[in-house]
Amino acid sequence: MSSSKTSSKKSKATRKTKRTSPSPKIVINVQDSASYATYLRDFIKKKVYRVEYELSDGNRCVNYIDNGSKHVVFQNKEGQYVMFHLENRPDPKIIEKCSAAISKKKGSLKNGDLMKDAILLARCIPDIDLSDAQAVLRELNKKLVAKCPGLHLKLAPFHEFEEPMSRYSEHGHVCVGCNFYETLILALCNSKKCVSTIEFIPAPEGEILINSKTDSEYEGKKYNKMLRAVMSMVLEKIPGANYIKSTAINPVSTWLLLKYSKATIETGDPFEAYLSKRDVTLSNVTQDIIKEYYSSGSPGKKIYLIVHLNHTNSESAKSEFDALVAGENPDSEIKC
Repeated sequence: MSSSKTSSKKSKATRKTKRTSPSPKIVINVQDSASYATYLRDFIKKKVYRVEYELSDGNRCVNYIDNGSKHVVFQNKEGQYVMFHLENRPDPKIIEKCSAAISKKKGSLKNGDLMKDAILLARCIPDIDLSDAQAVLRELNKKLVAKCPGLHLKLAPFHEFEEPMSRYSEHGHVCVGCNFYETLILALCNSKKCVSTIEFIPAPEGEILINSKTDSEYEGKKYNKMLRAVMSMVLEKIPGANYIKSTAINPVSTWLLLKYSKATIETGDPFEAYLSKRDVTLSNVTQDIIKEYYSSGSPGKKIYLIVHLNHTNSESAKSEFDALVAGENPDSEIKC
């Protein structure tokens, strides 16, 4: 018994503790912002910049950020880490902390916060071919202007808009990972501002997430309804876009997507079971049933809907758009 204990103690005594060697220190080359950052404009008390640099393959990498975080870090064409301060010189203490933070994030493919007041740019804005979508929009604008000369449709990344607008999430711009300034926006605008918008947020496997907002003074004019019809037509023409995923937080959004965008309910959503218990299908669901669902039980309900981008849905959306801008019943058309 005692020898067994002794043997155990010896084995423990001879066991060596493995020590992990510290990660090599990441060297950060501090440079002037003028070589990479161009000021564009102010937006909600933030300064917006275009950041551009060369990659190892000879291509140019472009991102749009604001000064919510003033230290910017990226890898240049030689693979070296570069830091610049958007408005001044980098803080020496932050340089050391960023070096340690990068060693933990090596291999990251996302833009995001590296630490407080410092962001890491690890990806570039993807090139999106909008030529076919813009061709569709030009034809739709001809019909819209004939109905309402003071209105027009616009499709562009947010950083290309000079018109003032309201967005669904106006305070997300401090997060560089949110792609706030490169988000593709479909907007209805007048001569002074854009009054109704739908944002398109690309996700993996061709999924497009959407957010929408209409200025309160323009609600009730069927602008959001028209934009949703336009949405199905233009997204079908954007390469790589396969389907729209929307989180409907109110009965109106749900009704518009089900009725006019031919949306389906995401499998497993509680609303699916709610309809099944009442022997209701998507073909005969009514606005009243949708309102009852949102008002029942706990508040804050959401319905997850999917709109497939195909020719059939695009043609249906075109008929809906025509009815809204050049229909036979003025009461069902948009108000200019």
